[in-house]
Order: sequence, then C-alpha cells, then structure tokens
Amino acid sequence: MRPSRSSLLFCLAIPALFGPVSALAESTFINPVGGGNGSERCLVGSFCAGGGAYGGAMSILSIFEKDLGKGPFVRVDDAVDKLWQNLSNQGGQLLALSRYAGDTSRLGIDDGSGFRSLSGATGNGKVQVTHDASFFGDTRSSDLVKVSNSAWTTIPVSAGIPFSFVLDDISMGYRISADPTRAGYANSGKSSLDYMVTFQVPDTVPHYFIAWEDRDPRSATLGDRDYNDFVAEIIMSQPLAAFTVSAVPEPSALLLLAAGLGGIALRRRKAV
Repeated sequence: MRPSRSSLLFCLAIPALFGPVSALAESTFINPVGGGNGSERCLVGSFCAGGGAYGGAMSILSIFEKDLGKGPFVRVDDAVDKLWQNLSNQGGQLLALSRYAGDTSRLGIDDGSGFRSLSGATGNGKVQVTHDASFFGDTRSSDLVKVSNSAWTTIPVSAGIPFSFVLDDISMGYRISADPTRAGYANSGKSSLDYMVTFQVPDTVPHYFIAWEDRDPRSATLGDRDYNDFVAEIIMSQPLAAFTVSAVPEPSALLLLAAGLGGIALRRRKAV
C-alpha cells in the first residue's frame, strides 16, 4: 500500500498555508532530451524534445502531474533546496518513483550524524503511477507501472533539525549530497555542481518531487544533465528556507492545521 496522492488533502477544509518556497533566482539547466540523445525519458517539458526512442513521449513530471491531477509543478530555487526540515517530528515521507540510469542508486539523508539509507532502488526505465498506463496516452506506455503494496518511508528526523538528501550510487560506490558543504561526500566542496533539482506541487501540504543526476562528481561533470537518474516524491517536509520566508499562522490556524494533519491518509489506495 502507498498513500493515495488524491488523499493528500486535509480532512477539514483549511487555508493553503504552504505557498511557493521562493521566487526562482538560481536555475540549473535541465536537458530536455533524455540521455542527451533521446534514448531515455526526459524529466521536464510536456513532451520529450529531440528524436530517439523517447522523442514525443511524456516527460516524467508531466506524467506525475496527470497522475496527481495537480499542476503545473513549480521549480524551486536551486539556492534553497540544500537543507530541509520535517513539518513535525518524524513527519516527513518519501517515495522513490522513477529511474532512467544504468547505475543502481538509493536515497537517504544526512542530518549531521552521517548517511542513513531510506529508500530501496527502483526499476530502471520505469515510472511508478497509480492509474493504468492507458490513462496517460503515452507513446511509451510500457514504462508506466501501476504501483501496489508499496509504502512511503518515514524521514526519521525531529522537527527543527535540518537535513539534506543524499543519493547513494550503489553501482559506483559513491554518495552525492544535495548540500555540497557537508563533508564526506563525492561532491563535497563542489558547490558549482548541482546534482539535485526540486519541484513543488501545488497542494495544501508541503509536497515536492526531487530529481537527481548521478555522474561521479570527482570527474567534475554533471553528465548529460537530464536529472532523470532518480526521482522521488516528498511530503510533509520542505526546504529550510520555507520555514523562514513563510508567514507564521495565527494560533487558531495552527490548531486547525494540527487537526487536518491528523486526518491525512498516509497510505495510498491499493491498486486493483
């Protein structure tokens, strides 16, 4: 079971307290041609650009927008997605959904106490969705896998403790941190190379997708820059900057928020 995206709503009708994290100031280039030559599904755009096997196919994010019935997703400023916080103690959740990469990777975090693995690897060349493949009308519908009996993974960090996401490239034996100032990672000190990009879902709760490049930072390259090597969905955690730029809710709104959070369904409907 995985939480139904359509159930990511409060049981009570409450104001949307979670606006855009910030105006876009820094934007890493994302190659709209998957694999650099169309051999893989692209991350962005309504449809993948260029020729190749995936020319004209839906992008990964456009698939998720249709699957969720929410969009368009909003690109988050690359300067503010290095550190994150849970909205409540151990309240954040993540789910690995897509991978177009030869390397096998998994996702974890570092809250200052070292790397902790949270997700398993996903199947290569697949996008996990809740609708039948025919729902999307995609030219590469065989990539779309209807999820069943999969679970969100709790991000085990207390509220107020900053953490960064970490991609663990199991095939190559190195790890990449979303925060290059953290020591001990392949990209430590390489702030000019951004290996993770973030998109915000228009929703009543903090809701994001993060997407990665997995090329070895020690070669000082971002590879094909298509950011489709590992894509995950995040709820109830948000970039640290959101806690400093958002208005503080009134006490009555906080009570209503707490009641609503208690009513969120944390499991998706089981696929039939």
